[in-house]
Amino acid sequence: MLRLGDGTEESHQRMLRAMEDLNPFIPELFSPATYETELARKGLAVSPEAMEEEWYQRVNDIFVEAGLPVWQAGKKDNLPVSGKNGIHTEHLGHLLAEMQFLQRTYPGSEW
Repeated sequence: MLRLGDGTEESHQRMLRAMEDLNPFIPELFSPATYETELARKGLAVSPEAMEEEWYQRVNDIFVEAGLPVWQAGKKDNLPVSGKNGIHTEHLGHLLAEMQFLQRTYPGSEW
């Protein structure tokens, strides 16, 4: 038996909140950026759209086993952000500042 959010009521609620937070961003996985479309056209990569159905099936199989609600494919025409195309939220600036601080404070470090 899979224990993904199935241990305590708190863990289950945390998993549901995480799913709710992530759900708006899932469609971007399958919305191809210009470079992905070009690579797929040349036969050098698989189009993200081609993986969508199987991805949802595999993820939802796990969710069902874990007693979680399944995800439905989202709309790609109203994505909140599009990091693949260089459009990011303000959160990226904070992450970059943190990573730059670490590199400047500990030059040459490896993680």
